[in-house]
Amino acid sequence: MTSVRCRVAQPGYTPGERSRRGPAAGMPQVRPTGNSRVARWALILAVLPLSQGTLAPAATASLSTMSFNVRYAADIDGLFGTNGWYNGQAPRKDRAVQVIRNFLPDVLGVQEPYVWQITDLQTGLPEYDFYGVGRNDGVEDGEYAGIFFRHERFTLLDSGSFWLSATPEVPGTSFLVGGVPRIASWVKLRDATTGQSYFILNTHWDNASSSARNQSAALIRDRIPGLAGELPVLVLGDFNTTQATTAYNEIRGLNAPAEFQLYDSYRDVFPTTGSQERTFHDFQGGTSGSRIDFILHSDDFTATSASIIRTSFNGKWPSDHYPVTATFDVVVVPEPGGLVLAAAGAVLVALFLRRR
Repeated sequence: MTSVRCRVAQPGYTPGERSRRGPAAGMPQVRPTGNSRVARWALILAVLPLSQGTLAPAATASLSTMSFNVRYAADIDGLFGTNGWYNGQAPRKDRAVQVIRNFLPDVLGVQEPYVWQITDLQTGLPEYDFYGVGRNDGVEDGEYAGIFFRHERFTLLDSGSFWLSATPEVPGTSFLVGGVPRIASWVKLRDATTGQSYFILNTHWDNASSSARNQSAALIRDRIPGLAGELPVLVLGDFNTTQATTAYNEIRGLNAPAEFQLYDSYRDVFPTTGSQERTFHDFQGGTSGSRIDFILHSDDFTATSASIIRTSFNGKWPSDHYPVTATFDVVVVPEPGGLVLAAAGAVLVALFLRRR
């Protein structure tokens, strides 16, 4: 850090003359007494911790996230079958809630639930607030790609949704002609723990068309700057594609290195691609394969851990996807008053030390 030394000229002499001439004419010479020296050093010791705070490394806080395709429950089998959400002997909804509660993320993105599944998750997760809309009508009809966030930590500043189509503001649309609607929902959250605000987007891409996925990735990248501004960014979702594809490269920004980049939290923690990274298992379990569920982030976040949660309950799965998690270190922004005190402390220390 550059040190700035300030000297104030006194009447009767120019800067630098004091050691040669003593005090200016008419100004009594004051020699520090023992008491004044003690007072001076007491003040220095009082403000020194404040001034040193400006030199210390920035404090960080932990932020945990999860992306979880919970599998829709809309037909007889999905509602009441072997893996049914409301199966009479072992309702899958209980397993879905439990696997989330076992991790208790600060932010949770869910894909595929219908409104009744959202209601069940809200009942089982009272620590969270929620934003999302049904993809068919922009209200409650159809699958959601919604976002849960812990209400004791976050304040919702803004939210919205758009459709992955040539008409993003029109509910129920898709890039794939005749395909099911695809959606991205987002929130801006104020974090009471760090003092920062974040832009968080959750999405679910088409499973049938690589062209639709490529266009979805491009649309989201095109929209993020205008929606997020300068905020740190998280993108969660079921991309229905692996990291070895054009769509993955597009959403991360690897196709345009000069533009803003998003980073793969799991690959941050595990740089070498493995053969046991499957996240979609179709209620069969197993690990062999590649990820299609992701948590991406801007460089404002530092990933410290990541996982694919493969928990089952008495041989039964919470979903046909494994939840994926990432935990980040985030810089804590000091309160403005603390910065003012620290700056004042630094100035006082510098002046007193200069006059020793």
